[in-house]
Amino acid sequence: MFNSIFNKLSQKAMFGGFCEKQNLSFPVEIWNSFSNIGYVIFAVFLALLNKKDRTYSLLLTWVGISSFLYHSVFIRGYQILDLTAIHLIVSYVFFKLLKFSTKSSTVISMLLAVLAFLKNFIIPDSGRFLVMSFIIPTIFLLIKTYKQKSIVIVLIFLIAFICWLLDSSILCFSNLPFLNGHTLWHLLTAFGFYKIGKLIF
Repeated sequence: MFNSIFNKLSQKAMFGGFCEKQNLSFPVEIWNSFSNIGYVIFAVFLALLNKKDRTYSLLLTWVGISSFLYHSVFIRGYQILDLTAIHLIVSYVFFKLLKFSTKSSTVISMLLAVLAFLKNFIIPDSGRFLVMSFIIPTIFLLIKTYKQKSIVIVLIFLIAFICWLLDSSILCFSNLPFLNGHTLWHLLTAFGFYKIGKLIF
């Protein structure tokens, strides 16, 4: 049983097709890996700005670490961790917008993240759909709660999503890989999460 689980987690990641050319050595995707440092840098800034609630900063750091592992090693286990980390931080924001306490938001988000991890493990293609199912109502709550203050944040994430969609087509530069769509997705979403942290926390 444990061998079966290990083998499933050790398989090559299922979602691929990123523009950046993959290497045979570590890291598999250089720019898609190291662009995740943006999450950690913004998390540190937020931790210095808000000393009362550092949970969000820790979650943002975890997004950067898990995405780095996914793009640098490119195996399924890290891919599931990456999707779970995104689900975790979006869930946390969702419940904080609903005025849940930090403790309640953390506990519920972690339980949902565990369920997301299991679902992604059992049904691999469900990961992105699961994340989107929380992103849409979270954006709705953000706009409803903060109105004009949320417009810039929504635009940042919209542009990031467009970059993600265009990664393997229009935004694909072999001679300028740091400008590829997925690298821009990392940098823009890192900045977007930073803006959310400043606004909410």
